[in-house]
Amino acid sequence: MHTHLEALAQALQEEHRFASETLAQALQGDLDQRIAAGVSWPPMTVDELSWTRRGPRLLLRAHSSLHEGIQPGASITLSPPARAQGLEGSLLEVDGQWVSIQLRNEDLPTWVEQGRVVVSERNDPASLRLLLRALKKADEHPSPLQQVLLGQREASFSDLTSAPPGLNAAQEKAAQRAMAAQELALIHGPPGTGKTHTLAILAKSLVAQGERPLALADSNAATDHLALAAESQGLKVLRLGHPARIRPEAKHLSLETALAKGPFARALQLMDKELRALAQKGHWRERRELMRERWALQDQARAQAMHAAQIIVSTLGTMMRRLDQLPPTRTALIDEATQAMEPSIWAMVPAVDRLILAGDPHQLGPVLTQPGNALEQSLVDRLLALGERMPMLKIQHRMAPRISALVQSVYGTEYQPSTQAAKRCARDLSEQLPEWAEAGVLFLDTVCSGLEEEVDPASRSTRNPGEVNALAMIWLALQKAGLRPDQVVLLAPYRAQVDALKAHPMLKTLRAATMNAWQGREEEVVLCSLVRSNPEGRLGFVADERRLTVALTRAKRLLVLVGDSGTLTQHPRFESLLDQLDQEGCVASIWSEPWTQLL
Repeated sequence: MHTHLEALAQALQEEHRFASETLAQALQGDLDQRIAAGVSWPPMTVDELSWTRRGPRLLLRAHSSLHEGIQPGASITLSPPARAQGLEGSLLEVDGQWVSIQLRNEDLPTWVEQGRVVVSERNDPASLRLLLRALKKADEHPSPLQQVLLGQREASFSDLTSAPPGLNAAQEKAAQRAMAAQELALIHGPPGTGKTHTLAILAKSLVAQGERPLALADSNAATDHLALAAESQGLKVLRLGHPARIRPEAKHLSLETALAKGPFARALQLMDKELRALAQKGHWRERRELMRERWALQDQARAQAMHAAQIIVSTLGTMMRRLDQLPPTRTALIDEATQAMEPSIWAMVPAVDRLILAGDPHQLGPVLTQPGNALEQSLVDRLLALGERMPMLKIQHRMAPRISALVQSVYGTEYQPSTQAAKRCARDLSEQLPEWAEAGVLFLDTVCSGLEEEVDPASRSTRNPGEVNALAMIWLALQKAGLRPDQVVLLAPYRAQVDALKAHPMLKTLRAATMNAWQGREEEVVLCSLVRSNPEGRLGFVADERRLTVALTRAKRLLVLVGDSGTLTQHPRFESLLDQLDQEGCVASIWSEPWTQLL
């Protein structure tokens, strides 16, 4: 194997080992400790049991609130409350107090239906094995694309043709270069510059040339956004992935919807009806035989849906599992490519001749458990270090000028608001805005106020109760001015702070997320807690400039930051930001009215 791919494989194994040891340590505690650590949920009751091709599927009902430590798609163990060992499976969906899980194909013990059960996170090497196999296959598939990614040759381009319509000047240049690329093209899309729109236009052009491109992203949120953008261009889109991980507005593009409306739908419905009748009569042998026939027919239905689509959209993880089932294709377009681990992109190399990678090196990269792991460098960053060109999209369509000016030093003077964005201001939200919100940007400085950080005793994550109360006061004032909860999002760098925000009685109607989770998304108003406040000036990963860039660029019309300038300005980027905001009159002290009531 090529030395670089060997290094990636080694980094994958190190990350898996570190994550496994961390999880194993958390699972050693009793049930209360496991729940507090976010690796188990409180006991639940089995409400419904059904059988699928992969084994038993259970619908569980929770009797208390569920933390977000276990996410859909996670490998899980189902066990009695008294022990952590049990049946292996995966978490399909979490909806309020209902949890859907898929177990492996095996007989169920009596305790599953007779009492309460506990869902715990499980270490599963399947993803590691899948990525290692992908790297091995990519190594065994020599091609011009492989050589370009390894730095063994330069990317080649045919003559530039006219750009597809519907793009501004910078987007046209990037699209022209991508269409002319033979193996690889990069597109730098700073916040709000329409990189997903550019990819959708490119996909439409590729379809017009007879291709059936793949459109991919690392996260489900980015994948849904990409699928909807492709649909807006009039393309027939097929969105692969489990329905529970596809947001409602994109579900009509899912494979399940295509099957329900496809030519095999009626036959599948009749077989389902007959299966239920056989189960009621206890004819299990006949039912098993009919199930095998149904699975074969469903495979045909899926193949038909994929061939009928003009573009197939999924996460990189789903595509790794589906590549062998897909029609041949030449091009894969990958959105938010700077967020993806490099091995997941290598998985596409044997299947395509050309990659078009869009992302932003100044925003957050791959998320890993092990600090300092080599996989923290994205493929895009490595290619840039090798000298690859990455044309930048320059016109941002999201933020009011005062907000976008906060990242001008990152993206340069060519990064400018569009005509429409230039007209945006906080006053668009309400004529009754409090005076402190009228400028569109506010930094509420808590320095020397005693609103210091603390460590959550269960998760060991960092939180700041005083900043939670500050955001509650800010939201109350905005609510009185007429703003709706769906116009506002709360952001924080730490999961413990996000949990604290969600638990506050005045903030329960608002969405709250980490900056990592909200990358690629936007909202009219962003209220951000920066959390860190300590005498030593420790910032932890808040010092990551890419995380700050994400936080500063999510709001369209109003951005409010709450933080301790004494701690934050230990980092030069925060010091520069605070100086800029102070010069513009956008800094308020907690020692001044109306904020003194927080003291």
